[in-house]
Amino acid sequence: MSRWDKFHNARSITTNELLRQAVVDELWADLTNWPLSVEHWHDPALRERYAPVLAHDCPRPALPVLQTGLQLARWELERDYEALDDFARNDRGAKLTGSGLEALSLEFLHRWLTDCLLEVLEVTELKRSNLIDALQQLETRLLLRPQG
Repeated sequence: MSRWDKFHNARSITTNELLRQAVVDELWADLTNWPLSVEHWHDPALRERYAPVLAHDCPRPALPVLQTGLQLARWELERDYEALDDFARNDRGAKLTGSGLEALSLEFLHRWLTDCLLEVLEVTELKRSNLIDALQQLETRLLLRPQG
């Protein structure tokens, strides 16, 4: 085996795979540098609502909260409205986080991830399935290297 054989496999990487990996890397950087940033606010009331979560001294949510935020975004991309409805109807977020900052962090994370990924859909040729894979890859990375 030559030292150049590894590049043979690299030729089979598609543009979509490279884009998906770039999305994962970008989201990973954002999640590890909590608090998350928002470029544009279209609703000042939401900006005010989420201000505590975006404060520079806001701690990063616990791993189960991050995983749940990823799951909620995954359900959004899958258009699994029954799962989202079940989550909300049975108040599963409150059971996980209680109330307060962690609950607000989960709510914000769900919205932020969903908005980011829908924006990626608009500006790239990636499909929802690619972004669902990206969320799974991001969760795997969180589980392997939880930044705490």
